[in-house]
Amino acid sequence: MSRLSSRKLDQAAAHYAKIMDILGFDPKNEHSKDTPLRVIRMLEEMTGGMGSQPECNIPLFANKGDQLVVVNDIPFASMCAHHHAPFIGTAAVGYLPTKYITGISKFKRIIDHFSARPQTQEDLVNEVADFLNSKLKPRAVFVYMKAAHTCMGARGVRTPCSDTITTTVRGPDSLLPHLKSEFYELLRK
Repeated sequence: MSRLSSRKLDQAAAHYAKIMDILGFDPKNEHSKDTPLRVIRMLEEMTGGMGSQPECNIPLFANKGDQLVVVNDIPFASMCAHHHAPFIGTAAVGYLPTKYITGISKFKRIIDHFSARPQTQEDLVNEVADFLNSKLKPRAVFVYMKAAHTCMGARGVRTPCSDTITTTVRGPDSLLPHLKSEFYELLRK
């Protein structure tokens, strides 16, 4: 469902058609005639998380164990705040619970929500960690993200095979060397 009215969508598409024309594209050829509206809808979809907290309810369940929980290879796509170009990759989340655990599908929902806004990957990894730390209040939270940035791969320096890795930790036990080692060892499996 669109956040914008039909009138706003049409206005934005008309502006984008003008940009295409200025750049020398023919916005009326058979392949491009609907491109302005498609681009606006894509931008709207990729920025759906701006200015809000995740809508997904984070159910909490009693924790009966004392083990590190890791969810790996979570796909995500976001938009570079500097160039409005996508960056696409995978994330891993780990946490050492105290009183509570949550459903593992919630990690994908949280990452998807925070990914849906223009930002830097450095900010994204911190937003996810801060949110999980505030909701779960675990002994430790680890967030790892690896992504290819099209703003670097398809333009500028044109290095399409480069990945950017960002990590962060939260919680009172997050800096314990054995926990960090266990988290990164589990990522390699």
